Amino acid sequence: ARLTRGSRSKQSAALILLGGIKRRMAARLDPFLHPVFGDLFDAHPLVIYDIGAAGEVYCPVDGGPGRRVRIYGFEPVERSYEALIKKYADNPYVEVRQLALAETNGVVILYVLDQGLETNSSLLPRDCLDLHARPVEVESKRLDNVPNLVGFPPADFIKLDTEGSEARILDAGKEMLDRDVLGVVSEISFWRRDAGGAVFSDI
Repeated sequence: ARLTRGSRSKQSAALILLGGIKRRMAARLDPFLHPVFGDLFDAHPLVIYDIGAAGEVYCPVDGGPGRRVRIYGFEPVERSYEALIKKYADNPYVEVRQLALAETNGVVILYVLDQGLETNSSLLPRDCLDLHARPVEVESKRLDNVPNLVGFPPADFIKLDTEGSEARILDAGKEMLDRDVLGVVSEISFWRRDAGGAVFSDI
């Protein structure tokens, strides 16, 4: 039992460390590529979907969300969602929904990890990580249906960090990807650690 607890503690610390490294390596965008684009961005702000927004919303523009950059976050874990709502309560350029994006409009099972590891919760079972996860029913929407069913404008850019279900989300957003989306930033794996999870070649 002591070995099991020690193993879980080391895995938890490794996941937190890797998350911090990932945030520091993220790409950045220059919001002032040329003054000629100013009027265009004022009239049509960049729309970024942060799918799996636990902790803080993703914004690749220095200075964060603002008049020319709007962030729409999706976070199904209740505790993480409430923290985001509190963090961005005074920011009119960030809007978050307690919602999972998946291949269906309805209800899906989310496997929520223990306190401190909520950001690694997933629509896939987490048994392979030897971490305790409880199944919770959460509301879900297809990416293509978000504008009509949630009221967010279509995305220009999408950030995905959903612990293995990224390919499923993209498959359910083919119309938006073809018509509206200019770029995608996604977490990926290079090995099938999770049953049914997507690897780099799938994405």
